[in-house]
Order: sequence, then C-alpha cells, then structure tokens
Amino acid sequence: MPAENPEERLVDDYVPSLGGIAPVSDGFFYLGCGADGRPRAFRFFDYASRAARDIAPAPRSTSFGLTVAPDGRELLYSADALESGGDLVLLEFASGQP
Repeated sequence: MPAENPEERLVDDYVPSLGGIAPVSDGFFYLGCGADGRPRAFRFFDYASRAARDIAPAPRSTSFGLTVAPDGRELLYSADALESGGDLVLLEFASGQP
C-alpha cells in the first residue's frame, strides 16, 4: 500500500531531462543542477549518510546518460561533442572510490 511505503525525495538538484541516475550498492551517481537548471556537478548520494556530495564538475553541456564501471572506479557519461571533443567521456576516480 502506498501509505506504508510513501515516496521520498532524496535530492533536490536532479533534473531528469538533463541526466541519468547510476545506482550502485551503497548509493547512486547523478548529474546535479544549479538553480538555473544547468548542470553543475556529478554527484554521489550515499544511502548510509543520506547526503549527496560533489564528485567532479560537470561540463556545461551533457547528453542524457551516465553509468558506472562494475568495479566503481570510473564514471562514463554522454557529452556534447562540440565542448568535450568526444561523445563519451570517462571520469576516473583517483582513489577508486567516489
């Protein structure tokens, strides 16, 4: 029943039309947007702390879609080829963890 399991908004800076969500076991990655609706940063929401933190600055223009490597060491996202020089961009995490 919905009353026993109500919806809950976990983040306020996610705009579905600008990016995707990449779930992992301990949280999810997403593209956070500023008040103007433009991409601001790639972010990670941690289920344990119930908080989101910036992972890397976002380019000014992205296409819909992002995913995380199975080992959690890389984030792959679709980019505007005019800005980034490529259609896909790979972001490697220095520590292997977001």
